Amino acid sequence: MEQSTLNLLGHLSFFMTSISFLMKDMILLRSLAIVSCGLGIAYNYHVVSNPLWLVIFWLSLFLCINIYQIGKIVIGQKPIKLNERERTMHGNSFGSFSAYEFKNLLDLGEWESETEGTILTTEGESVRKLFFIYSGEVEVTKKNQEIARLSAGSLVGEMSFLRQKTASATTKITKETIFFSWPHKKLRAHLSRNPMMKVAMMTALNSDLLKKLAD
Repeated sequence: MEQSTLNLLGHLSFFMTSISFLMKDMILLRSLAIVSCGLGIAYNYHVVSNPLWLVIFWLSLFLCINIYQIGKIVIGQKPIKLNERERTMHGNSFGSFSAYEFKNLLDLGEWESETEGTILTTEGESVRKLFFIYSGEVEVTKKNQEIARLSAGSLVGEMSFLRQKTASATTKITKETIFFSWPHKKLRAHLSRNPMMKVAMMTALNSDLLKKLAD
């Protein structure tokens, strides 16, 4: 390959990178970065008699990362179908999540239904799940004294989830209740890998705590 053509490839690679930094659209930004990496790979393969494999390796890795991130963005922009329960849950308490993030959140737990008398948390004991009440009622007691009653839209076990400590109160279902539950361990692991979802979850938990304090 002629030297003038090689120089053009090198300049184009860096030019595409610099232009990508000006883009606000993330797909366009990453697309330009992919083109830049491709040009950079071609340049470093031909610029000397022996290809610069170290540079080519890292440019190839950056190219793959950008392709992967574009895929995530495209998937995230697809219409998300939520059923009636899920739409109610999302709109009332988890509005800080995008529809795509919320669907991922739902994949971590399950819907459950329990009758009167079922204990969700016991004061002083470890809590393994975070609960969201969809319908029904839950009694909250501390030292055998009732301190609150939780209804639809409330979370149960949020303090234990936040502080990673034992339950500060006992919660018992007082009439048939439908709720959604997430295992603490599974939820924490997922949030640790997804910082934006962690921020959204903290927003939902704090909103729930503020609502309870106001009641």
